[in-house]
Amino acid sequence: VNPLNVTASVFVPNMKRAPVQVVYSNSKLTALRIQCELERYKLAHGRYPESLQQLEPDFFSELPEDMMKPNKVGHKGTFDYRTTEAGYLLTSYSPLYRRITLNARQVYGHDGTFEERR
Repeated sequence: VNPLNVTASVFVPNMKRAPVQVVYSNSKLTALRIQCELERYKLAHGRYPESLQQLEPDFFSELPEDMMKPNKVGHKGTFDYRTTEAGYLLTSYSPLYRRITLNARQVYGHDGTFEERR
């Protein structure tokens, strides 16, 4: 084992992981924005919307894109959303999460919970 390789691996950031980490941070921020608008919708209507499309145009002029979600050319990657008895689940699913050692599914709950699922 070359000691220079070991030292370099400690001090040089992982450049393969960095772009995915930036996109992941953007995705978390976007999920937070959507959660804020879901709460505003609930305050205005007394319930959560049945679909994210109901947030347009009053809360978003256009639904934000989930940058982590792989998409086809011309199609936006969107968060998966479903209502539950207690509130909702907002999910970002992407195989890119595995590149930064996370589970492939990031789930945001109405009560501020967050969990990783396979």
